[in-house]
Amino acid sequence: MMDTQLELSLRIWDHNQNLFLKTLNAYSEEDLNRIPEGFNNNLIWNIGHVLATRMLLTYGLSGQQIPIDAYWIDHFRKGTKPEALVSADRIEELKSIFQSSLEQIKKDLGTPGFFKDYKSYTTSTHFTLDGIEQAIAFAGFHDGVHLGSVLALRKLI
Repeated sequence: MMDTQLELSLRIWDHNQNLFLKTLNAYSEEDLNRIPEGFNNNLIWNIGHVLATRMLLTYGLSGQQIPIDAYWIDHFRKGTKPEALVSADRIEELKSIFQSSLEQIKKDLGTPGFFKDYKSYTTSTHFTLDGIEQAIAFAGFHDGVHLGSVLALRKLI
């Protein structure tokens, strides 16, 4: 059974991803891909980046196979920027992944030792993550940063 802090962190993930899903459902493919003047990214990049970061901070740093298409990591990891339009099919895929990825990580957390080989990592905000619980909690913070970007971008679309 998961402890209270981990359960809270996963509830925050769920809440955040529901907010991101609302944006994915409320805007057209064109609007999701639009980069407003003065910005270097767009709605879809921020949302895809949240997914890629979650996967890298949890599965990647645990030495586990990342359970999503490499496209999301390759195009949305830290250091990337929008270089091509994200298709309607990929947007639908992202919605589906958001809905399934939380259940997948809960399942994997319930498997003893699944995340035991976590590699310590210091984030770009100089916060060191030493295990899966810290990675999940930090990802909630990271989600919030990009949720702020999404809210700002939505005002310009």
